[in-house]
Amino acid sequence: SVLTKETYFSPKMKEILGYKDHELEASLKVWEDMVHPEDRNQLIEMMNEMIMGQKTNVQLELRLRNKSGEYIWNAIRGGIILDPNNKPVRIVGTNADITELISQRFKTQKLESDLNQKETDINQLKEVSYQDALTGIFNRRYFIDYAQNFDLRENNQSNFCVAMLDLDLFKDVNDSYGHDAGDDLLKRTVRIMQ
Repeated sequence: SVLTKETYFSPKMKEILGYKDHELEASLKVWEDMVHPEDRNQLIEMMNEMIMGQKTNVQLELRLRNKSGEYIWNAIRGGIILDPNNKPVRIVGTNADITELISQRFKTQKLESDLNQKETDINQLKEVSYQDALTGIFNRRYFIDYAQNFDLRENNQSNFCVAMLDLDLFKDVNDSYGHDAGDDLLKRTVRIMQ
């Protein structure tokens, strides 16, 4: 009751939470204390919205502590009963254990997240496998895959060119000045070509 704060827990609700009918005192304080601390504000906000006339029916999912002290997910559906003058008289509600459903939802979300990460990883690996690690330019593997999937007629392109470049005496640079100098020469050459 909104006016008297009288509270009633059905035997079925008590059973869902692992209690026998006589084991659970029915009070608003007990109800609020059973709600997970992170979900409590959501419940209080829902009740206030109904009492203030902002909502007549609500649905939410929250965790309730059962007899063994574990939190289980419940789907709560509530409504408000008004008197002939449209003043709130009583809040009524039902709850159903949806722990398994929420568990499956979390598993599905995790699988989707893992799948998205794997797709991202594959795309990144493909990108890396197509580019020279030192210079960042496309490598032979890229051109082979590109050529196998490229159809001039379909793409309506008439110009296509592949340029190959050889640096004379490059081995001498590496031998005389070291591999860091050879790497620098390759990177500078690529920048010039780009």
